[in-house]
This record gives sequence, structure tokens and C-alpha cells, in this order.
Amino acid sequence: MTLDDYRVHLDAIDFAIAGLLDERFRTVEAIGVLKRQTGQPYYDPAREQVVLARAAQDVKRPALVRAIFEQIIALSRLHQARGDEDHA
Repeated sequence: MTLDDYRVHLDAIDFAIAGLLDERFRTVEAIGVLKRQTGQPYYDPAREQVVLARAAQDVKRPALVRAIFEQIIALSRLHQARGDEDHA
């Protein structure tokens, strides 16, 4: 593969990741609504640890994946607590 081939491939991966992140944040927003309605806290450290462990499972670079998911979760928590779009 050439450098341009790799870049095209990377662009396709980035596009897929962006779409999945958008879907994740929409789901987080819906969960935030439910939590507000039921009086549940936004921060659930046990759930976050489960998500982090699962994300880093069966990947070649678990520390990198975990670090990325820590940021995703932090932004998700912020988004969920605020209950509206585009906080970052």
C-alpha cells in the first residue's frame, strides 16, 4: 500500500469512528434524560470500570484504548449531566 492508500483507509476509519461517537452521545443523552427523571446520579464509577475493562479487552494496545475511552466517558458524563448538545 502507498501512503495515499493508507490515508484513504484512515479517513474511512475516522468517518466510521465519528459516526459511532455521534450515536454514542445521542444514546448518552437519552440515558441522561432517564437518570434525571428517576433521580439517578450521572456518575456511576462501577459502570465506568466495566466499560473501560471491556473496551481494553482483546486489543493489541489496551493502554491506548483505555486512555481514549477514559476521555470518551468523561465527555459522555459531562454531556449527560448538562443534557444538551456540543459541550466540548
